[in-house]
Amino acid sequence: MVKSVFVVEVHACFRESLACVLDREPDLEVIGQADSLSEEHVLGGPLDAADAVLLGLGMSAGDEVEEMIRTVHDESCPPVAVLVLTTSSDPGWHARLLEAGAERVLTKNASLIEVVAVVLALGLEPVA
Repeated sequence: MVKSVFVVEVHACFRESLACVLDREPDLEVIGQADSLSEEHVLGGPLDAADAVLLGLGMSAGDEVEEMIRTVHDESCPPVAVLVLTTSSDPGWHARLLEAGAERVLTKNASLIEVVAVVLALGLEPVA
Protein backbone atom coordinates (compact mmCIF):
# COMPACT_ATOMS: atom_id res chain seq x y z
CA MET A 1 0.00 0.00 0.00
CA VAL A 2 1.34 3.42 -0.96
CA LYS A 3 1.64 5.92 1.89
CA SER A 4 0.70 9.52 1.05
CA VAL A 5 2.99 12.20 2.48
CA PHE A 6 2.57 15.96 2.87
CA VAL A 7 5.78 18.00 3.35
CA VAL A 8 5.75 21.26 5.33
CA GLU A 9 9.06 23.17 5.38
CA VAL A 10 9.75 26.89 5.13
CA HIS A 11 12.92 26.53 3.01
CA ALA A 12 11.87 25.73 -0.56
CA CYS A 13 15.16 24.07 -1.56
CA PHE A 14 15.08 21.71 1.43
CA ARG A 15 11.32 21.05 1.09
CA GLU A 16 11.50 20.31 -2.64
CA SER A 17 14.56 18.08 -2.20
CA LEU A 18 12.84 16.06 0.53
CA ALA A 19 9.71 15.76 -1.58
CA CYS A 20 11.72 14.60 -4.60
CA VAL A 21 13.55 11.91 -2.61
CA LEU A 22 10.39 10.70 -0.88
CA ASP A 23 8.44 10.62 -4.15
CA ARG A 24 11.04 8.30 -5.71
CA GLU A 25 10.23 5.62 -3.16
CA PRO A 26 7.74 3.11 -4.64
CA ASP A 27 5.78 2.92 -1.36
CA LEU A 28 5.51 6.71 -0.90
CA GLU A 29 3.64 9.42 -2.76
CA VAL A 30 4.09 13.11 -1.96
CA ILE A 31 0.62 14.60 -2.33
CA GLY A 32 1.52 18.16 -1.44
CA GLN A 33 4.01 20.67 -0.14
CA ALA A 34 3.68 23.93 1.76
CA ASP A 35 5.94 26.41 3.46
CA SER A 36 3.66 26.57 6.51
CA LEU A 37 0.47 25.13 7.94
CA SER A 38 -1.18 28.54 7.62
CA GLU A 39 -1.41 28.36 3.84
CA GLU A 40 -5.07 28.32 2.82
CA HIS A 41 -4.76 25.30 0.56
CA VAL A 42 -3.28 23.10 3.28
CA LEU A 43 -6.02 22.73 5.88
CA GLY A 44 -9.17 21.29 4.40
CA GLY A 45 -7.22 20.30 1.30
CA PRO A 46 -4.48 17.79 0.51
CA LEU A 47 -3.44 17.52 4.15
CA ASP A 48 -6.71 15.73 4.86
CA ALA A 49 -5.70 12.95 2.46
CA ALA A 50 -2.21 12.44 3.91
CA ASP A 51 -1.16 9.36 5.84
CA ALA A 52 1.92 11.20 7.11
CA VAL A 53 3.10 14.78 7.51
CA LEU A 54 6.76 15.70 7.51
CA LEU A 55 6.98 18.96 9.47
CA GLY A 56 10.25 20.89 9.25
CA LEU A 57 11.13 23.25 12.07
CA GLY A 58 13.81 25.93 12.22
CA MET A 59 15.73 27.52 15.04
CA SER A 60 13.00 30.09 15.67
CA ALA A 61 10.37 27.45 16.38
CA GLY A 62 8.80 28.04 19.77
CA ASP A 63 5.61 27.26 21.60
CA GLU A 64 3.53 27.60 18.42
CA VAL A 65 5.04 24.32 17.20
CA GLU A 66 3.02 22.26 19.63
CA GLU A 67 -0.08 24.06 18.35
CA MET A 68 0.95 23.27 14.76
CA ILE A 69 1.19 19.54 15.58
CA ARG A 70 -2.20 19.68 17.29
CA THR A 71 -3.60 21.47 14.21
CA VAL A 72 -2.47 18.60 11.99
CA HIS A 73 -4.21 16.13 14.29
CA ASP A 74 -7.38 18.25 14.69
CA GLU A 75 -7.81 18.95 10.99
CA SER A 76 -7.03 15.54 9.58
CA CYS A 77 -9.38 12.64 9.53
CA PRO A 78 -8.37 9.85 9.82
CA PRO A 79 -5.45 10.60 12.14
CA VAL A 80 -2.15 11.38 10.46
CA ALA A 81 1.35 10.42 11.61
CA VAL A 82 3.70 13.37 12.11
CA LEU A 83 7.48 13.31 11.67
CA VAL A 84 9.17 16.48 12.89
CA LEU A 85 12.54 17.47 11.46
CA THR A 86 14.17 20.05 13.71
CA THR A 87 17.46 21.89 13.95
CA SER A 88 17.51 21.26 17.70
CA SER A 89 19.18 18.23 19.26
CA ASP A 90 17.86 19.08 22.74
CA PRO A 91 16.22 15.95 24.23
CA GLY A 92 13.84 18.13 26.25
CA TRP A 93 12.61 19.82 23.07
CA HIS A 94 12.18 16.45 21.38
CA ALA A 95 10.15 15.22 24.38
CA ARG A 96 7.86 18.28 24.10
CA LEU A 97 7.28 17.58 20.42
CA LEU A 98 6.46 13.93 21.13
CA GLU A 99 4.10 14.96 23.94
CA ALA A 100 2.38 17.36 21.52
CA GLY A 101 1.63 14.46 19.18
CA ALA A 102 4.60 13.95 16.88
CA GLU A 103 5.18 10.26 16.26
CA ARG A 104 8.89 10.71 15.59
CA VAL A 105 11.45 13.52 15.84
CA LEU A 106 14.70 13.69 13.87
CA THR A 107 17.31 16.39 13.66
CA LYS A 108 17.83 18.01 10.27
CA ASN A 109 21.31 16.52 10.09
CA ALA A 110 19.76 13.05 9.69
CA SER A 111 20.63 11.32 6.44
CA LEU A 112 18.07 11.10 3.65
CA ILE A 113 18.18 7.32 4.04
CA GLU A 114 17.19 7.68 7.69
CA VAL A 115 14.39 10.16 6.89
CA VAL A 116 12.95 7.84 4.23
CA ALA A 117 13.14 4.84 6.58
CA VAL A 118 11.33 6.74 9.33
CA VAL A 119 8.62 7.99 6.95
CA LEU A 120 8.08 4.43 5.72
CA ALA A 121 7.73 3.25 9.34
CA LEU A 122 5.34 6.01 10.45
CA GLY A 123 2.04 4.64 11.65
CA LEU A 124 3.39 1.11 11.95
CA GLU A 125 4.48 1.46 15.57
CA PRO A 126 2.29 2.46 18.52
CA VAL A 127 2.61 6.16 19.31
CA ALA A 128 4.30 6.67 22.68
